[in-house]
Parts: sequence; structure tokens; C-alpha cells
Amino acid sequence: MSKSKKIKKLQALMSLKQSTMTRTEDPVLVVVPHVPAPDVFPEDKQIDLLIRSLRKTHRVVIMAHHPAPLEEKYRRLMMMEGVEIADGARIHLDERSSPVAKEKMHETPFKAVFICTQPMVDLYLRDLTLFSPTTPFVVFFPHMNHLKTIRAEQNRMARVNAKNRIAEMYRLASRIMVSNRHDADALQQEVSPYFHPDVFPSNVDTVLSPWLKGLIKALPAHKVSPVTVQKKLTSIIILCHDDLSFLKNCVESIRKNTNVPYELIFVDNASKDGTDKYLRTVKDAKIISNPENLAFARGNNQGVMVASGDRILMLNADVIVTPHWLEYLNRCMDSHPLVGLVGPSTNCATQIQSIPAGYTSLKDLDKFAMANSIKNSAIWEETHRLIGFCLLIRKEVIQKVGLLDERFGPGGYEDYDYCLRVRQAGFKIMHCKDVYIHHFGGKGYQKMNYDRLRETNRGIFVDKWCQKSLEFLETTGF
Repeated sequence: MSKSKKIKKLQALMSLKQSTMTRTEDPVLVVVPHVPAPDVFPEDKQIDLLIRSLRKTHRVVIMAHHPAPLEEKYRRLMMMEGVEIADGARIHLDERSSPVAKEKMHETPFKAVFICTQPMVDLYLRDLTLFSPTTPFVVFFPHMNHLKTIRAEQNRMARVNAKNRIAEMYRLASRIMVSNRHDADALQQEVSPYFHPDVFPSNVDTVLSPWLKGLIKALPAHKVSPVTVQKKLTSIIILCHDDLSFLKNCVESIRKNTNVPYELIFVDNASKDGTDKYLRTVKDAKIISNPENLAFARGNNQGVMVASGDRILMLNADVIVTPHWLEYLNRCMDSHPLVGLVGPSTNCATQIQSIPAGYTSLKDLDKFAMANSIKNSAIWEETHRLIGFCLLIRKEVIQKVGLLDERFGPGGYEDYDYCLRVRQAGFKIMHCKDVYIHHFGGKGYQKMNYDRLRETNRGIFVDKWCQKSLEFLETTGF
């Protein structure tokens, strides 16, 4: 070996040693279509540059969607540079592999997650944000080829819907990165003028590395809680969909019967009955308006993302609450730090939450509810599941378990799924017997084929868990 080659090798080793010494132990996850191969795929150059610069300050874990073809070629190089290649199946949040994925993600709390290219965003972003709601996510586009499909769409409504779907997906990210100013302008023009993407800097290493280091330091937590969480505040999330008369009664009862701090968050799922006009008259409320019906899980997840409280309460619009309802629900949750979910009794639910309604007119509702509170004062019963018409959730549960599974459309079973996940995480589920609220029931499904929708969601639940899990929840009350 010549002297010059020896000097170069020594310099390279010294550079590697120095970078290893300054590298933090906080890992960064980079999700890519395949292990970057700039000499094979020219579009991989920027992804390769991103990874090489990230590893100077952080331990990098690459999750390649198709790792096999090029893995051996780059494994040695990656390991020398302190970059790990993870098997995608171990981290991908396919629900059938979720226990393994969950263990992996908890063992390795990532400082940030970079997801590269639109196909990987489609596959992984929503699943990963649902599972790890407090992790900052960065979407990186080395190119914007996926926008060509939108531009080529001839049907105007289909084009608008495609833009809306992409825009909503991008809102899950803490930051969007593109390769040049032209792509940034295209993103704002084609998708949303409200996105302000960071333009990936020059490939000059002295510019890129400090920029990325500063980017990670500046990343906020993921947007599940973009506002400061206020203790002793309950965020009440109410979904609306063409149920204005019920909604008005619900809000009126909340204003009348709630004596603890709360905030109102309305998610309007494309109502056409004047709900949007009414919501603008509700003081101090947060309002999210959707162009289409996004169903229970997705709509409530939107509400959680803007909630300020340390307690989240998902409430149907077709209920009437009663005196001290929220105070007593919170009292039950405060009884033990592992109480994660709390639900009341009602006239219209299944199994243990349902009790006979001792009134024939809503004028007598409050009297009945107060008598029930006295009779069952501080009587709380642990159960395996609760129905989502009125569900109080501890914020720590959402931070650990994640949001509702958005694969469940209209038709239910997302509450069954969430209860199983909460119990798996070690939290208790409590039926608060000293709270009674009136539930009209099923008003959100009046214009839908409820039986067909429920059968579809039932299939999703069974495929995710198993038939025995469903039978257990449906036949066991405790």
C-alpha cells in the first residue's frame, strides 16, 4: 500500500472515530423504499446524503421496505458508519405484527422519524403516527413525481379529493422537506398553500450536516398535542353529522350541568343541516370542518390532535348529560393512576352500561340521574370494555397506546379495539355507576345501511384480533 493511500485510510479512520465520538445515542429512524444505492438509482443520491449526514450526530436505523436485493452490498458500509438496517417487518405497523413492532419501538425511542418518498408515506406515516403519537415525523421528498398523477386527473372532483387526502396525510408530519424551491412551490400550489416545506440544502457537507442537526433539535413533538396540556382540564370532543337538533340539546346540557373545567371541540363530518352555522355561535369552541364524513375514529383523532386537556372525553352528539356527570367521571379516574378509560351508565348501550330508564319524559331525567348517583355513590366496576358514546380517556393512555384505529369506518368496533389495546398496555377500564346520561342511540346512522357497515367493521376486528376475542367481549361483561 502506498504512503498516500495509507494516509488517506488513516484520515478516514480518524474521521470515523471522531464522528462516532460526537454521535449521540438518540437513534433516528429513516424509512426508505430500499437501501439507498446512488450508483444504481440516481434518485437515491439525496436519500443517501441525508443518511450519511444524519449519522454524524445520531445513530441511524434504516427501515427498508424492500431490503433484500441490495442489503448485502451495503450492509458492511452501513455498519462501519454506525448505521443499522432493520427488517421492515419488525417495525411496520401491520396489526398482525404489532406486538413485535410495539416491543421494538418501545425498546428504541426514536429522536425523530424520517419517511422518504410518497409511497412510503402512504404505507407507513399514518400507522406510525397512530402508534407513536409523540414522536416527531419528517416527510422527505427527493422528487415530487406523485403530483403528476394529480395534475393528470381529468375529473375535477377526483383531483380535489386526491389533493385533500394528501394534504391531510401531510398534516400528520411535524416537518416536510423537499429537494428544491420548485418542488416547494409545486407542493403549495397543488396541495396546500399553508404548507411551508423546508428546502433540502446544498449537498455540500459543511452546509447539510449542521442544518440537519439544527432541524432535529428544532423538531416539535408530533402534533397530537400541539398546544400546552392543561392539568385538570377535560377536552370534550363531539362529532357532528346532520344531527343538529340533538347537538343543540347536548351542548345545552353540557353548559347547564358541567361544574369542572372543560373545553369543547367540535368535528363536523360534512353536515348539511346548518350545523356549521350553529357551531360558529358556540363561544370558546374549537371547530374542525371536514369536506366528507370521516367516521368516528378518524374524526375523534382529529379532535385529540388539537385538545389542550389532560383528559379527553369522546362524546356522541345524541346524548344529554346530567348534573355532576363530568365531575364524577373524573373522580373515578382519579381513584387510581392506572385507570385509563371511564364510562357512565345509560339507557341505550350494551351489557353492563345499560340500566332501565326510570323516567318517561326528559323532564324527569335529572331527578333520575341524581337518585342514581346517590344510590351508587362512588361505586365503580372494572370491566373489559366500554361503548364509545361517552368515553373519558387519560391523556397518558393516548401517549402510550396511540389514537383510534382509522381502519374502522362507520359501524362501530373501534371502541372494542381500543379497549383491548388499553388493557394490553396495563391500564384499567372502569364503569362509573354513579353517572347516568341519556343516549338516544344510533342517530348518526339514520341515512346509512348500519347492518352492512357493522358487519364490515366486525370483519376488520376479527381479522385484526381473532374470533375468540370478539366472542369474549360480546359475551363477558366483566
